[in-house]
Amino acid sequence: MEISWTVYQIHRHASHEGKEGVIYELHWDCIAKQDGHNHRINGCTTLDITDLNNFINFSEVTEEQVMEWLMSAVDVETEEARCRAGLEKKLNPPTLKGLPWRDTSG
Repeated sequence: MEISWTVYQIHRHASHEGKEGVIYELHWDCIAKQDGHNHRINGCTTLDITDLNNFINFSEVTEEQVMEWLMSAVDVETEEARCRAGLEKKLNPPTLKGLPWRDTSG
């Protein structure tokens, strides 16, 4: 099973404590893939912006830096386990539906 993460939106303050473009919120997806199937969970994580000593201008922020911030701010193990469980449920559904005289898939 393959797990991938992506940040699809960033929110920033136009101005905060004398800095411009202070990133404070990341919107993300965690995606589990296996055998052509996938399961996606998404979330929104607020970053701690109380200390801006290592501030990076918005135009200079890289995707790698944002992913580091995200991985430091979320419980990666829990979110990935939740995503794996969702895909596992799709691959091996605990309940099935259908009519026995029309559905031959079980």
